[in-house]
Amino acid sequence: MTSYSLALAVKDLKVEFRTLRMIVTMLIFSLMVVMAFRFAFLFYNRDIEPSVAPILWVTFTFAGMFGLVSSFSREKDTGSLQGLMLCPTGRWSIYLGKLLSNLALLLIVDFSALLFFAVFFNFDFHGNILPLIGIVILGTVAFAVIGTLIAALSVNARGRESLLTILMVPLIIMTILLPSIDATSKVLESTFPENEIRMLAMFSIVYLALSYVLFYRVMEG
Repeated sequence: MTSYSLALAVKDLKVEFRTLRMIVTMLIFSLMVVMAFRFAFLFYNRDIEPSVAPILWVTFTFAGMFGLVSSFSREKDTGSLQGLMLCPTGRWSIYLGKLLSNLALLLIVDFSALLFFAVFFNFDFHGNILPLIGIVILGTVAFAVIGTLIAALSVNARGRESLLTILMVPLIIMTILLPSIDATSKVLESTFPENEIRMLAMFSIVYLALSYVLFYRVMEG
């Protein structure tokens, strides 16, 4: 971690909290998804218990993709992306800075979605909120690691929003989404999800190594 990475992350967060453009969009989307599920379960009078983990992670995933789209597009749209790459630092520092700012925004949205869910479903997570927060953080780290790389890969594409979704969804279903759902379900049942935690940690490392190898070429493209 370099001082340049921290400075870049702080700069991105300052810009985002000054405009509130993307974070408000992500929060509203999370709220709408949670409310849609709430009305659906009220209409069909179904038990919410088996569906808590899938609802949460579907909300986290698709709200998070909104934020990832803007990760590099702000510099691209203002013409400052080339200037960012010409800074006297390694491309890896740029990746780490973007990863930190993405992770901060994703965690804010994820914790807000947890609050929305608790309020609208009147759900107390069976008193397992602290272990659940740990799983959310671990899954979000893995999501941000690969998402930052895909955001950089898709920034130069004409339909970058669609491309990011098309590239990310197949990558994260088996490696991040399903383990996170299983881990969340086990935590809510007061069971320690050892295998799922190992899988999420392993894929976080694998995706970080992949980003280290590929990010330079992605930015050159």
